[in-house]
Amino acid sequence: MLIGSAYASPQPKEDGYVPLSIENDYYTLTVSEEDGHFTLTDRQTGSQIHSYPDGVQEDDSMKRAGRMQVQSALHVVLFDPETQAKTTLYSLPDSVNSGDMTVQRLEKEYVVRYYFASGDVTVPVHYTLDGKRLVVSIIPEEIEEKATSILMSVAIHPYFFSGTSTQDGYLLVPDGSGSLINFNNKKYTTSPYKQKVYGIDLANYRYSKVDYTRSVVMPVFGIGKSDGMVLGVITAGAGDAYIEANPGITQVSYNGAYASFTLMGQDVRVYSEDNRTDVDIYPESRNGVELLQVTYLLRQGTENDYADMAGMYREYLVDTYGLTRVDSDDYPLYLDVYIATMRNKSFLGVPYLGVEKLTTYAQAQNIVEQLQSVGASVSVRLNNWSKQTVRGKVLRSSSLLGSKKELLRLQQTVEKSGMLYMAGNLSEVYQPGLFDRFFLFAENMRNSVINYQEFNLATNLPKDSSHYLLNLPSVEKMSGKFGASLSKLGLNGVSVTGLGNMYTDYSVENSSLTAVEQVYGKAITGLADNGLQVALEGGYQYALGQASLILDLPAGDSLFEICDRAVPFYAIALHGYVPFALEPINAAAEPQKALLQTLETGCGLYFRWMYAQAEKVMYSRNADLYNATSANWMELAKKTYTEYASFMQGKQSLMILDHTYLTDDVVRTVYEDGSYVIINYGDEPYADGATEVAPLSYSTGKGMK
Repeated sequence: MLIGSAYASPQPKEDGYVPLSIENDYYTLTVSEEDGHFTLTDRQTGSQIHSYPDGVQEDDSMKRAGRMQVQSALHVVLFDPETQAKTTLYSLPDSVNSGDMTVQRLEKEYVVRYYFASGDVTVPVHYTLDGKRLVVSIIPEEIEEKATSILMSVAIHPYFFSGTSTQDGYLLVPDGSGSLINFNNKKYTTSPYKQKVYGIDLANYRYSKVDYTRSVVMPVFGIGKSDGMVLGVITAGAGDAYIEANPGITQVSYNGAYASFTLMGQDVRVYSEDNRTDVDIYPESRNGVELLQVTYLLRQGTENDYADMAGMYREYLVDTYGLTRVDSDDYPLYLDVYIATMRNKSFLGVPYLGVEKLTTYAQAQNIVEQLQSVGASVSVRLNNWSKQTVRGKVLRSSSLLGSKKELLRLQQTVEKSGMLYMAGNLSEVYQPGLFDRFFLFAENMRNSVINYQEFNLATNLPKDSSHYLLNLPSVEKMSGKFGASLSKLGLNGVSVTGLGNMYTDYSVENSSLTAVEQVYGKAITGLADNGLQVALEGGYQYALGQASLILDLPAGDSLFEICDRAVPFYAIALHGYVPFALEPINAAAEPQKALLQTLETGCGLYFRWMYAQAEKVMYSRNADLYNATSANWMELAKKTYTEYASFMQGKQSLMILDHTYLTDDVVRTVYEDGSYVIINYGDEPYADGATEVAPLSYSTGKGMK
């Protein structure tokens, strides 16, 4: 039976695997009984896409072992608890060539079972079509482990749609805003790309923090070539996934990007104080993730640059999360306003950590009114606005740091043209109550309360302060109480922070990092269902369906040596559907470049302010607010908004259709109405015909199609 619509249903996530078809209006899917090799045949053109590149068997650019890896659907790591040995196996040489693979053709799917005799482990893989998409799934409950070996991790089709050593193309990885790795970039002195989706496991012990990386907020990877492109989206198990990419710099000369999944944790027991050797430790069984799934979005043809790929991603997000066009043409100005902080003080010579007021609600209202005087539509996020949020307590309630009447007056002023969001951290606690650690906090593999440690980026060593993470039942429970307290106060908006805290909570059954992702999603849905407008920090994909605003969308990448260029992939995909802002302009290392990035990505202007002078935050928990005094930025903000709005007015609901680097330092963004902006980030003027752009400046125009 053919499926008439492009997408038969929203993609299944963590609520179970649903096969749909092996033949529809767009593709016919077949799987070879000889080697498990799958083929997608386009029903309109007859063209085919294979699970690995044609001709790889004869490719002499690599040795036989490399060719075997390219042709393997699965790369697995098995762990033996008795010997603590880890063994890497590949499905072609270690299963198919031994005659230990079977293919089952069902009405709506193919199931390929790979048996790895050396570990006595069987891994079934499911293939089905969802309209124009290919869905590949592994259901962990179906994995058979008959001996002592446990499946520790699995990579799915690492070289599907990969590029050869002679082809031009790129790999898209989700580092920060998005980053490109050119095919065959010959960066042999570095390692292939590998980054954890949504963040590392904070339950694990760390000696130090030796690097600073951007977050992965999109569980995606892409491959673009001259004849088409593929975008892979991890649609289940993303919390336990890594994105990996190799531009032909290992024994495999092919250029591939893919998802791998960790099914079993690993930690270390530290004996440094006892002069004993630290040892690796492992849980008794695999984690509780219920489904591992990658959905491939396919497009053949010559329109295959990263802006086109972002368009594919946009279509997926709209279909999956029900996103709709922004219904306002106003371009807002976003403010982070800090009401208070925790600061080292003393009383009669006795030091203590106390609350330091930075902004009253009335002063925040005055700041908003000054911006509104030049026509700015202002939305505000209030930080550290209650005794619970400033001290970092469990969010059971909301005791105001000021007058309720003044707070509601501030809300009324803001909501003339914007929205007031009250910030709260869903997962993190600085100051626990007397019995909280016994009932509310998550535990690590060693059955100890997770002590989430911050690190000094200058020394890479732990800071003196540390804090705790709520166990998963408490995250959902306390978020509900927090939302109820806001509604009781008559407030309409909430800003959710702490979504970057990923940790395996071993105090609950079937723990996994994917379970954390699921709980965060449920907590956010609960807040929205209670009538609150939700602003997200970071823009984690799983929460997009409830987001009315995203703040701190990643700007740039982590500057990994393997990557060749950062691109605003996520911003291109979201623009016109979800309002967003990058990092606050006055918090950026180079404010002028941060301002230009708002024009490049079409996001809202964003500032981080307080009313007090900088000395109020010295030796405080928010010492990074040293440049946030509103009076120092007010006139610049007014002037900037007036200039910004003259071009951006009316573009809030428009998609970005093209994004092109004209030179290494000059970029052009084109909107669907044909208007465009050219940004010059360089130190020299840029000239192209009638267009001239000064250094660190921009030029706008119309008529670009």
